[in-house]
Amino acid sequence: AQLLQTIATTLSRVGLIDLATPPQERALEIRQENLGSDHFDTYFSAGMKGRLLQSQGHFDNAIQLLGLAHQAQAKMLGEEHPVSLKTLDSLGHAHHQSGNLEMAEEIYRKVLRIQESVQGPNHPETLSTLDKLASLLVENGDYEQPEEMYLKVLSGRKEHLGPLHPDTMSSLNNLGFLAYRRGNYSEAASWFEKSHEGKRSALGAEHPTTLTTLRNLSITQRKVGQLDLAEDNLRETLEVSGKVLGSEHPSTLSTMNTLAGLLRQRGNYSEAEPLYQDSLQGRRRVLGDDHADTLTSLSNMGLFLKSQGKFAEAFDYYSEALEGRRRILGDDHRATLTTLNNLAFLLKGQGNRSESLPLFQEVLEKRTQTLGTDHPTTLISIYNLGGIFLDMENWIAAEQSLRRALEGQTQRLGVDHLDTLTTMNDLGSALRNLGQLEDSQTLCFQAYEGLKTLNGDQHPVTLAMLSNLIKTLVLQEKWEIALPLAENLVNETGREDQFFHERNTLKLRIESEAAKNSEN
Repeated sequence: AQLLQTIATTLSRVGLIDLATPPQERALEIRQENLGSDHFDTYFSAGMKGRLLQSQGHFDNAIQLLGLAHQAQAKMLGEEHPVSLKTLDSLGHAHHQSGNLEMAEEIYRKVLRIQESVQGPNHPETLSTLDKLASLLVENGDYEQPEEMYLKVLSGRKEHLGPLHPDTMSSLNNLGFLAYRRGNYSEAASWFEKSHEGKRSALGAEHPTTLTTLRNLSITQRKVGQLDLAEDNLRETLEVSGKVLGSEHPSTLSTMNTLAGLLRQRGNYSEAEPLYQDSLQGRRRVLGDDHADTLTSLSNMGLFLKSQGKFAEAFDYYSEALEGRRRILGDDHRATLTTLNNLAFLLKGQGNRSESLPLFQEVLEKRTQTLGTDHPTTLISIYNLGGIFLDMENWIAAEQSLRRALEGQTQRLGVDHLDTLTTMNDLGSALRNLGQLEDSQTLCFQAYEGLKTLNGDQHPVTLAMLSNLIKTLVLQEKWEIALPLAENLVNETGREDQFFHERNTLKLRIESEAAKNSEN
């Protein structure tokens, strides 16, 4: 049993989870038979099996085994023993991965209290737990508390581990993710650049964590419209990752999936499709059909096919992803609700608004129950509901939902966050259709100016908001304000065919008004 346990432990440490599982299960069976279920070694093997199940995405079984193992270890060794503490930490992580954030937070805080008391606040393991707790809070929509926690972890790691230690670089990365969640993309890019430079200096350009950070930087660059730079970095990451880690390593497959998404965004469907397919098939082979990353690839294939108008094929992929997530994670898990939300958007895109509406409402109801009314993800669901009401020309219901979303996003995310500005723009559209033109102009103008500051005046979303503002100005007959904006829109987009008529109409109206004034 000891030899089998050693083999399983060694294989799991190098990431060979599937190979580690048979010897681990056999070691546990032998110890249960020879030592009994209550022996320390039996519980050790049970805890190790729980960690393997956790790595394979079988969170319910992992939680059960880890819970039993910790209960026994705490009784035999005490709560503060390193073995008990490690199992408790794994239990918290399993709850975290399963989406039970409340229980995970409770366990992380308990582990942190013990570590601070026994090991001290600046011990590497204490800082690691504080780091995980901060990340959980970010995931739960709290973007204020974690900043101080992340900065404390960064300071402690710099002091005790050095500025170029991998954990220190990870802290820079986490601060980048926090800034990204807040919508501060330039700040996020700055943190990611520092992390990437440090990792490249300390570990080399081809180290896996260096490549992961470069991928994160690319995602941020994509967000602010630096698509050429993002694509170059992703291609470099994919090439090096394939060479160093192999074409079917999970990290390589993740980069492949990210690059496919960027190419889809840029309309390069012919190159994006094989990357999506290769990523999906690779994840099926390496991780299995039920792994979270595989289900994400299924969902992304649905998104890709939807963008091409292949709604029936997209529906099949979304349905498979939804069925898998419901089976593995449950109906109320965040990933399950994300897939259900994607399915609602697919139906909306097909014009089936009456079918999509109850799905959007179900997602909102469950996100409200699990995350709370003011969580950023819940607020996005409120915004989505407002969007479907806009499409259905139910202006009053649209205004109510969008105003509710805007109030929450302004409070939680700030007035300059992308989500807030997007909601502001759509609320302006609803008010325009309700005849509240002055309020519409105020909101549309503020949204346009905010996006111009955030993404630049040539970003496609910025230009879409400019077009929305022009529509309100035209209805107000504010010709002299609207015309230069329409000229700017044509100049920036080059889409003469779309805006030529609108621009010339404005010119004629201005000339007509000028003629009337001269006659008077």
